[in-house]
Amino acid sequence: MSTINIADVRVNGGTQSRAAIDRGVVSEYADAIKGGATFPPITVYFDGVSYWLADGFHRYEAYALAQVYDVPADIRQGTQRDAILFSVGANASHGLRRTNDDKRRAVQTLLNDPEWSAWSDREVARACGVSHTFVAGQRGAVTGNVSSERIYTTKHGSTATMQTANIGASSKADQATHAPEAPEGEPVESASPADGPPASNVEQETAADDPDAKMRRELARLTTDGLIDEVIGLRADLDEAKAKADAVTRERDDLKAKLKEATSADLGRALGNAQRRADTATGRMNEYMAQVKRLEYRLRKAEERVKELEEMEVVPA
Repeated sequence: MSTINIADVRVNGGTQSRAAIDRGVVSEYADAIKGGATFPPITVYFDGVSYWLADGFHRYEAYALAQVYDVPADIRQGTQRDAILFSVGANASHGLRRTNDDKRRAVQTLLNDPEWSAWSDREVARACGVSHTFVAGQRGAVTGNVSSERIYTTKHGSTATMQTANIGASSKADQATHAPEAPEGEPVESASPADGPPASNVEQETAADDPDAKMRRELARLTTDGLIDEVIGLRADLDEAKAKADAVTRERDDLKAKLKEATSADLGRALGNAQRRADTATGRMNEYMAQVKRLEYRLRKAEERVKELEEMEVVPA
């Protein structure tokens, strides 16, 4: 484990993704350090000149308060931007629980950046450890509009770009009727009866009879950005499900071939074992194929919604 003197660590480079330092927590940590407690190492990125603190700001402050200067550190090679990108996802699953303000600050750090703001909502969400719907709500607050393209990473590790400039260009009036997304973790007030008359019994019965009604409602509530990310996500999930189904199919075929090659000496045992494995593989294949069909169905509906938005014409005032 490496150690570093906290005087050598830079904390003023925009790598702090929390909204604020909790001084009460710093005081508790400092008391624990004085009492001999051991904390996880802080994470810093070294660019050849400076050590940028990426994770462990409360520990850093606590060490300074406790007058402990040589501290354990996870020192990584990287730039200031590497430290910032690491920081926005830090504490998503460990350390002091993040507040909604912390999450908003992390997301807005990426959305205010020329490069990272071109990422899809799902890519930003993965980096920040939040939901893609939370990112979609923050993107509208930061940019006030929909960018012309989204960059996303495929399941195979390559990057791709989806052009979005013409999608939903004439549906802003429709989108304005939807309530804005509430911050993650905060309740959303349901509409009161005064907001409008309830749907008629005929409408309710029609919706209940139509298996596509729920999906249509879900897709209609999505913003253009949300719909684009839904399509991107479904395509990626579909590719992954198909790959799993293909792998299980190959496994099943291999097991069937081994059945034929079983020797007469251990034919009974080999047949029994291989048959059980083949049956298991067949069951898994059927599950993946069913998943593929469900994803193909959802993807088709989402793409139909995108096409509807593209075909809508703007009527001049």
